[in-house]
Amino acid sequence: MELESIGLLGDCFKPDATHPFNYMLDTSAINKLAERPEDYKILLLAKERLGYVYFRNLIQDREIIGMKSDGSFYKTSSKMDEKSKIMKQIINDLPIIRIPYMATLMHNAWILDGTCHLLEESGCFYDVFQKVFNNDHDNYEDAVIVESAMRFNCTVVSNDRAMCENTNAVFTKRAIWYKRFIENTKQELERDVERD
Repeated sequence: MELESIGLLGDCFKPDATHPFNYMLDTSAINKLAERPEDYKILLLAKERLGYVYFRNLIQDREIIGMKSDGSFYKTSSKMDEKSKIMKQIINDLPIIRIPYMATLMHNAWILDGTCHLLEESGCFYDVFQKVFNNDHDNYEDAVIVESAMRFNCTVVSNDRAMCENTNAVFTKRAIWYKRFIENTKQELERDVERD
């Protein structure tokens, strides 16, 4: 599938909104892939055989290196160096393609490279952002990830049940818990083998 490259560096892409297998892997899902190589193999096979396409946004790249949305680092970020390397390798190898995100995620600066958008002040994208954010600054990154996924017609895959439930409260069946996603993907691959 050919994706439209956007932004100054050309490393951000606009998903094909008509494609039925666009999956936004949130940071917790990428983390699980780093812990479970067998799941990584399943997703790689699903990409090849079923046409699954995987996405992320810039906020996740920052989370993986231990950066908060305000630009500061978590105290435990140095302990994550080895896992961060594995997660970055998964992003490159699968690949997990970067898509646009909300410009407001950078509280102290605007990113003007053409890869970001503003959060609307009303409507379904605003509603899902608010539902996931839930007035809790610890949920800010999750809300940005979900808003981006919904805007570009992706299904969110997360190991965070509350994030999935809050997303599905606004966009029915547009978020799935990581374990269920892996199980469903295995079943789809088995059906594909039976059809051959």
